[in-house]
Amino acid sequence: MRLIQTHIISFTTLTLLFLYLVMGGESLSYAHDAVSMRTLDASIQNLKRQIDALQDSLAAQKSSMGNMLDHQERISRIRDDHQLRIRSIENSLKHIHGLVEQIKHADKQSTGETPDIDNPFKIIQQHAQRSQALLDDIKGNIASNKMAIQAIEEKSEDINRSIRTNSLDISTQKSLTEGHSTRIYKILLDLVKIEEAIADVHQRLGEMSLKDSISDYSNLALEIDKLWKFINIIIIFFIPLAFFYAYTDEDKLQDGVKMHDGLILAFMGVFSGYLIIGFGLMYGPSLNGLMGLSNPLLEMVININHPTLNETITLSESILLEIGVIMLAAFIIYSAVGCQLSSIRHFFLAFITGAIIIPVFGHWIFADYFIASNLGWLQSVGLQYETNTAMFNLVAGWFAMTLLYKLRQSEPCASSAYETPVYSSSTVLLLFIGWISFTISHLQVTDDQVSVIVLNIIIAAIFASIFALLQHAISSEQKNRADYALGGFVSGLVAIAACAPTVTLLEAMMVGAIAGSIHNIAHAFLKSTLLAEPWQNRGAHLVAIHGISSIWGILCVGLLGSEGNFGLPNIALIITQLQGIGIAITYSLVSGLVVASLITANANKNQN
Repeated sequence: MRLIQTHIISFTTLTLLFLYLVMGGESLSYAHDAVSMRTLDASIQNLKRQIDALQDSLAAQKSSMGNMLDHQERISRIRDDHQLRIRSIENSLKHIHGLVEQIKHADKQSTGETPDIDNPFKIIQQHAQRSQALLDDIKGNIASNKMAIQAIEEKSEDINRSIRTNSLDISTQKSLTEGHSTRIYKILLDLVKIEEAIADVHQRLGEMSLKDSISDYSNLALEIDKLWKFINIIIIFFIPLAFFYAYTDEDKLQDGVKMHDGLILAFMGVFSGYLIIGFGLMYGPSLNGLMGLSNPLLEMVININHPTLNETITLSESILLEIGVIMLAAFIIYSAVGCQLSSIRHFFLAFITGAIIIPVFGHWIFADYFIASNLGWLQSVGLQYETNTAMFNLVAGWFAMTLLYKLRQSEPCASSAYETPVYSSSTVLLLFIGWISFTISHLQVTDDQVSVIVLNIIIAAIFASIFALLQHAISSEQKNRADYALGGFVSGLVAIAACAPTVTLLEAMMVGAIAGSIHNIAHAFLKSTLLAEPWQNRGAHLVAIHGISSIWGILCVGLLGSEGNFGLPNIALIITQLQGIGIAITYSLVSGLVVASLITANANKNQN
C-alpha cells in the first residue's frame, strides 16, 4: 500500500510540474484555446481530488482491514467506490489525452509544423502510460484485494455461522448452566439446611446425653445417699440390742418384768411419745424459740413437698434418725434407774422423754431443721456442736442423775444388776458401730469428712479406754477391772461426738485420753457423794459417761476448733458453749425433779 501511495504522489507531482512548465512557458501562446486550458486545469484539479480521495480510501481500507469481521458492509462500499474512482481516473486520462491531441492538432494547423511541444506531451504520455500501468497495478491489487476480501467475506461468513452456531450453543449451554446453577444453588441451600439440622440434632443429642448423664448421676447419687441413710438407720436401731446385752434373764424390774422386756416397753414409749407430741414440740412453728406450737407431722407425711419444708431433707429418713438419737437418751435413763421402777413407770418415763424432755431441748438447739424460719433460742445465741448426740447425752445424763438422787431413799430392788458392769463388751461394740452412724448420718457418703470423723472416733475411744484402765489400775487396789476400760471407751465416744470433724488426730487422742480420765474421776466423785447407794453404782457410771464426758466434748469445740494442732482457743465460743452447758444442766435438773416428783408421788399413793 505504501508503494502505491508513493507512485501516486510521484505521478501527481510530475504531472503538476509539467503542467506548470507548459502553462508558464514563454515560447507558447494559446490565447485562442484559453477555454480548453481552463477545462484541462479543472480536470487536473478534479484528478487531484480523486487521487486524494483514493489515498483517503486506501487509508480507510487499511484501517478497516484491521477489523474486517466487524465492518464487512463498509469494505463492500469501499470496493465499489474504488472501482468507480478507477473508471473516473481512466476517463480523466483519456480526456486529458484527447485534449492534448486536440492541442497538438490545433498547433499543427496554425503553424504547419510540429512544435517542440511533442516532447513534453511524450513525457506526459509516458507518465500517463506509467500512471496507467500503476493504475493497472492498482486494479490488479484491487482485484487481488477483492479476491482476498471475498475470501475474507467467505471466512467471515463461516466465522459468523460458527459464531451464530456457537452463540446458539452458548445460549443453550448458558440456559442449561443457569438451570443447573439454580438447581445446584437449591441443593446447596438444602445441604446447608440439612447440615444445620444435623448440627442441631447433634447439639440436642449432646444436651440430652449430658442431661441424661447428669440426671443419671444425680439419681444414682440420690439413691446411694438414700441407701447410706437407710444403712445408718438400721445400725442405729441396733441400739436396743446393745442394751439388751447389758442384762441377764435374772435382772428384773420392780414389778418382776424382765429388764429385757422393759427395753421393748421403753422403745414403744419413746417412739409413740415423739410421734404424737415430741415432733411438734421440736420442729413445729416456734414460740419465741422455746418450743413448737403445733405438730405438723401429719401434714408433712401426707404432703412431702410441704412449702415450709426444706426440699433436701427426706422426712421419713430424718424422723427415723432423730428417733434413734432420742431412743438412746431414753435407754440411758432406763439403764440408770433400772429395777427401781416398774415396767409401767418405765414406759411413762420413756414416753415423757420422747414427748417432752428431749424435744423441748431439741427445739432450743436446732428448731430450723425442717422449717427454715424457726430458730431456737440457744441456736440464736450461737451454741455450736457437730451432732446433737452429745447435747442429748448431756441432758439424758443429768436427767438420770436427778432421778437417781430423788430415788435414793427408795428401797433397793433385789436384782443384782447394779453389781454387774454397766456396759458389756457386746454392748460397747454395738454402741461403737451405732455411734459412728449417729455422727456421720447427716453427711453424704461421698463427703471427705466421713473417713476423718470415723478415724477420730476410733482414736478417741481407744485412748479413752486405755487411759481409764491405766488410771484405775494405778489409783485403785482393784486391778484389771475391765468395766472401767469399757466405760472409758464409751466416754471417748460421747466426748468426740461434739467435735469429731473439727479436731486433728493428735487432738482426738487428747480428747479421748481426758474423757477416759474424767469418767474415772466423775464416777468416784458421784459414788462417794450424790450417788452413794450400792444400787446407784450403775447410774453413777452412766452419769459419768454420758452426763460429764459430754461436757468435756462440747467445750472442745471452742478449745480445739481452730486449724492445726492445739491452736489458740476461741474464748468467745467457749463462753457460749459454757452457757449452753449450764442451760442444759439446769433444764435437766428441773425437768428431772418434776418427773421424779410425779413418779414418787404416784408410788407413795400406791403404797398408802
